[in-house]
Amino acid sequence: MIDILNTKVSKRNTTPVIEILKLGFNTILVPYKRPASASRSRWTLRKKINLALTTFFSSSIIPLRMITWLGLTVFCLSLLAILIIIAAKLFSDNTLFGFPIQGWTTLVVLMTMFNGIIMLCIGLVAEYMWRIYDEVKQRPPISSGTAIHNYVHTFL
Repeated sequence: MIDILNTKVSKRNTTPVIEILKLGFNTILVPYKRPASASRSRWTLRKKINLALTTFFSSSIIPLRMITWLGLTVFCLSLLAILIIIAAKLFSDNTLFGFPIQGWTTLVVLMTMFNGIIMLCIGLVAEYMWRIYDEVKQRPPISSGTAIHNYVHTFL
C-alpha cells in the first residue's frame, strides 16, 4: 500500500486518509485508547479548518456544481422577474404589488440576469477545469483487492 501511495498518488492539496479510501482498500477499525496528556495540542483550530477545507475542495466537485446551479437559478429567477415586470407594465397602472415600477427596476433585473449568466459560465468552465485536474492527478481508476494484490506481487 505504501508503494501505491508513493507512486500513484499526488501529494499536493490532498490528505492521505482520503487517498487511501479512494484506493479501495478494505477498512477496519482499530480500537485505541489515547492516554491523557497534560500538554496542549499542536493541532490548532486553524489547522483543523485548513484540513477540512483541503479535504472538501480536493476531493469534491460539489462547490463547482453549486456555483453552476446557483447561476442557473439566478438567471431563471431574473427571467421570471422580467416577465412579471413586463406584465405589470402592460396590464396595470405601472405598479408592482403597490410599488411603482421605475427605471431602476429594469436595471436591477438586467444586472441580476447577466450576473446569473456569468456565474453559470464560470461554473461550466470550472467543471472542465475540475475534470482536467482529476486527469492530471493520474489516480488509478478503481482499485480492487485483486488488482492491488497483483500490483504488489509484481514488485516482490
